[in-house]
Amino acid sequence: MMKIYLIDDDASVCNILKIIIQQKKLGEVCGTASNGMDALEDLAYVSPDIVVVDLLMPIMDGMALLEEITRRNIDVLIIVRKAKEQYPDISYVMLSQVSSKEMISQAYECGVTFFIQKPVNGMEVVRVLTNVIDSVQMRRTFNQMQSLFLKDTPPNAAVAPIPEIRLASEQPAEEK
Repeated sequence: MMKIYLIDDDASVCNILKIIIQQKKLGEVCGTASNGMDALEDLAYVSPDIVVVDLLMPIMDGMALLEEITRRNIDVLIIVRKAKEQYPDISYVMLSQVSSKEMISQAYECGVTFFIQKPVNGMEVVRVLTNVIDSVQMRRTFNQMQSLFLKDTPPNAAVAPIPEIRLASEQPAEEK
């Protein structure tokens, strides 16, 4: 069962998401936070598979959270893509009322897998989380298969790097 962590300063949004996730049996809500700073402290302990994070929040918004995750791992670039080096198995879904194409584009560039527009639409949440869950499961299966093949590879053998697998739905709009 997928572990999903919710970050939103609006408690009613977190409650709606919890209800949708539970009723549709999409996974288990393993934690919630009302800002990025609190979430940052929790992520290492709850080890979620998916983080649904609001873009704009007080104290630390979604973008700042992902930038801070990056800073804790490497001290050079402050983009979410590098956050995956610290939390490589977490998929990020951004949630926001923002309609600025520039901000949404920035979220995708930072490594967000999907963007859900507020107000929350139950059907969209189910569709997006189902796609993310499928992607996570496919990535895990691929990693298991890869480890089986590499297990028998001699330590000094040259192995070509394997590119990251992304569903077409995970590609930012510019790449499609």
